Amino acid sequence: MDIGQRVREIRKDLGMSAAELARRTGVARNTIVMIEAGRRTPSLGLVEKIARELRTEPAEFLREPVTEEGRRRLLAPIPQEAIALNTLFRPKVDNNDFTVEQYEGVGELFTRLDREMADAMSKYSHSGEGASGASEAVREAFNRAWISMDELRRTLQRAYEELVHREEAGVPDLDEFRRRTA
Repeated sequence: MDIGQRVREIRKDLGMSAAELARRTGVARNTIVMIEAGRRTPSLGLVEKIARELRTEPAEFLREPVTEEGRRRLLAPIPQEAIALNTLFRPKVDNNDFTVEQYEGVGELFTRLDREMADAMSKYSHSGEGASGASEAVREAFNRAWISMDELRRTLQRAYEELVHREEAGVPDLDEFRRRTA
């Protein structure tokens, strides 16, 4: 697949016309049409402008569409990592036995997983199939990822509420909080 085909796919997925993309990037509509048809190679500067207007990275234009197996592989580590994090962190939250640093560390890992999931979903949506065209295996993979991420999100929310409670009690330090509430 060439750059022009990917530009067209992504543009259409966003519901943008070639004329609108041309206007936003400051080129003639015919330039966009010729790039998409593979009859013109855009400069690096124009590729960057097009990518910005299509809310993607220039490298996305060089990627081949993701296959069904590739979609499952993109999603597979997300629920596993989210479940592992939740399994380790939830008991600490249940027992109010965690530090601010632990909360922040789990929060950073959650954010990374969330970005990976958004990236996988973006690649899927750019495929043009949409959710209704997905295979059962891909829908199940998305579902597992959503459920595990939501469980971790709820654990982080509870941890945040505990941290607020500690702060309101005037003892954000875990050891001091334990001494005062024991």
